[in-house]
Amino acid sequence: HTLNTMQYMKNKTDTGNDAEQLVINLFMSRDYIILGQKIKNKFGEIDILCYKNNIYYIIEVKYRSDLNILFYSIDENKKQRCLNAFYEFCNKNNQQFTDYKLIGAFVDIEQKVKLIYL
Repeated sequence: HTLNTMQYMKNKTDTGNDAEQLVINLFMSRDYIILGQKIKNKFGEIDILCYKNNIYYIIEVKYRSDLNILFYSIDENKKQRCLNAFYEFCNKNNQQFTDYKLIGAFVDIEQKVKLIYL
């Protein structure tokens, strides 16, 4: 039972990493600068942080087998933790931010990506 649980967690982690890489590739193909991935600090975690045209994009990546249930994936607390982690990143790295957008990037089983401004 423990082995099955460990294998499930590994598969879940691999799937999440694959989904994040797919989203990174998408943003890079659109000439965004990737500033970091899995940025963690005491306030939270940013899955992907990128930059383009003086705007920071804070991207929360979620893998879902059914994109119809995606709105339940990122609640207000998660959004606030992402923003707090972003503010801490900017302060720690002496980054001045003028504008930012929080984006949910939802990846389905067919590797389709749906982007939604949160």
